[in-house]
Amino acid sequence: METASISLKELFNSLTIKRHTHNRNTTSFEFVPFLGSIFTYEQSHTIPSVIKQSVHFQSWLNIVKFHFKYEHYQDGNPYKFHKYVPSARGIHPLIPFFIYKGHLCIYNIVEDNIIYIGFDKEKENEIELIIGIDLWRTCSIYGSFGLALSLLDLGHVIGSMKIEANGTGQQLRKVCYMFNRSEYRNKLGLLHPNDIFLGVKLVFQCNDPVCNDLFVSKRYPYSKKYHYHDELERIGLMDFIAVMEFSSNTLIDDQYHWQFPRSLLKTGRERTSNNSYVGLMDLSKPLKTAAFEQICQVIKETKEKILYGYKFRIYFVIQHVIGYEKGLYYLDGDECILRMATFQLDEFLFYEKSFFNLQKSPFLLFFSYLVEDYEADHLKIFYSHVLAGELMQGVSRIVSHLDMYARPIRNMNDAYIKKVFSLGDKERVIYGLFAGTGNGRSTKIKGD
Repeated sequence: METASISLKELFNSLTIKRHTHNRNTTSFEFVPFLGSIFTYEQSHTIPSVIKQSVHFQSWLNIVKFHFKYEHYQDGNPYKFHKYVPSARGIHPLIPFFIYKGHLCIYNIVEDNIIYIGFDKEKENEIELIIGIDLWRTCSIYGSFGLALSLLDLGHVIGSMKIEANGTGQQLRKVCYMFNRSEYRNKLGLLHPNDIFLGVKLVFQCNDPVCNDLFVSKRYPYSKKYHYHDELERIGLMDFIAVMEFSSNTLIDDQYHWQFPRSLLKTGRERTSNNSYVGLMDLSKPLKTAAFEQICQVIKETKEKILYGYKFRIYFVIQHVIGYEKGLYYLDGDECILRMATFQLDEFLFYEKSFFNLQKSPFLLFFSYLVEDYEADHLKIFYSHVLAGELMQGVSRIVSHLDMYARPIRNMNDAYIKKVFSLGDKERVIYGLFAGTGNGRSTKIKGD
């Protein structure tokens, strides 16, 4: 098969400043399952009863399921199946592998069960969640830009997991953004090369007293039913997977002193979805000052907590917020600073403008990321998108608490945004959204 050669630097450009011109639908004859990745496995191999019956295990598994199982079905919505965390078009490409006291498993989203893949004696005192990404699920729709969207999805889950796990006593101890992915690919029985990218490893405190003395290291065969290695190679993503997998870098964000964000104390386990076949008719009234400042406080507090938070810049296009003049703003600490009072609203998006009445939206929000010359291109791609997703997860939660929707923007006009906000050459816009009150199709997805 003929393959395209694309450097990681050019890939980063195609995910940011050239996202509009470089991305296209990519055709493939390979079937893409609708609900999630499908695995073939021997059903007689099940997780041992001593683990399954553990109260500690069931409590921990509930947190995993909370983030990955489907929570809601909505007829009349083009994306009918919903989870607690958002995903572009409801695709949800993430796969939860986990190691519970040495037992290697996959939470099988499609069948809502556990695939048991063996035991690793070296990990008998560890509890780890390794989140994989079946990239072609998203890339089959969005081309190479699916990498950016999938990494944003990963960031949303990490951001939520930090809140939910520690908030429910599960004691998330470490978030390993860079780890020995090759080692874990082997542990989890994934063939090389593989179209599943192991995105992040989350390490939990192991308090379960269950004994594993009777178990010996063993692996059971399984496989993903549909493989997309050739498709990913054709759009240049296998190079990214390979560089990340064999990178010797290690980067761990310790969570030992984590505290629940003060700005989210009154929020619940919910997010608001607003999609319909006819588009989004915003019915927003001017947003109250206190509500807008709550959103700003969540962003400020989350930005202070996340890794490399100092690299993010926050920009608002304010239209209808009580106490704020219409204009372009920069969030500097606790203060929103007016940059410019005039702008062309339609210029922020390339197309699909007819599906949204943006004029009624209280505000648009953009996150930019400051890239460094010394930073390798694969790390720019990874950190900018994953951490932006983490940052936006808090926004998703507070906006739902305020009975508003948050609608991500993927067709941003980067050149116009750079011009009107006077962005520096090293700033890349990573994530954008607009928020408001919907047309009656809004649905709150709540976790159990």
